[in-house]
Amino acid sequence: IWYPLYDEYSASIFKNFFDFISSTTVGGGSSGLEGFLDLIKAFLELPDAGKALRSDAYKSLVKRHVLVKKELLRRYPGSIVTSIPGSPTLFAEISDRRIPNERASDVIFDDLRVAVNNGEPMGETNEFVRLNLSGYSSLIARFLNRLAGEEKYTAQDVLTLSTHKCFHSTICASSSSSTQYFANPGDCIIDADANKGPIEIVLPEFIDYEKSEVISVRKIDSSENPVVIKSENFTFSLEKNNQSLNVQWTQSFYPNGNWQVINR
Repeated sequence: IWYPLYDEYSASIFKNFFDFISSTTVGGGSSGLEGFLDLIKAFLELPDAGKALRSDAYKSLVKRHVLVKKELLRRYPGSIVTSIPGSPTLFAEISDRRIPNERASDVIFDDLRVAVNNGEPMGETNEFVRLNLSGYSSLIARFLNRLAGEEKYTAQDVLTLSTHKCFHSTICASSSSSTQYFANPGDCIIDADANKGPIEIVLPEFIDYEKSEVISVRKIDSSENPVVIKSENFTFSLEKNNQSLNVQWTQSFYPNGNWQVINR
């Protein structure tokens, strides 16, 4: 879960959140307490407009902590998780016959090929590990699947999106010159009536966090005017009545997001 810095919610808490994490993950103390109190104050001063988004973020962190804890204890019986659900990180003492001859973080890397932080920088022994739960949903799901030894989880299992809306829009050409429409967050169905002229549906470079809804674009008239769907990496033209195209924007892992055709 992440927020761009131009986001109002992110801008209002980023400094406090960063200071809090920096202080508390290296052993706490008075500076950690101060950071925590400043963070709580920042949360209390936030407008209600972002309440649903903040609730989704918290519920996602709780869900991730519960699932990672469950699979971690199955994989390494006798381990002890000391962090609480809702924390952006999971802190645990790993039980394994290779420890303490090997660091717990090295054991997990050998078994799963996933790098995690060891406990020493956090003031604990190297039987401990710290896992970041605030990453991309697809990465968390992949880590869970490696812990479980099977493909059990998808990104949807670790991300709560109650704030997502699904809209049905109808775009009508207004003249013989091309009518342009930019896809918006929440668009699910776009019906295009090109009876009076061509229509261009523009898919922007960024539309949502992690992924958009699947957007179905459909030509709903029998004219010869095309409905053109255009993104940075592809252009398709709908020429016939009821012809449609399904597209989705995704940003998996670290590369920039892009639009994909679901079917044609």
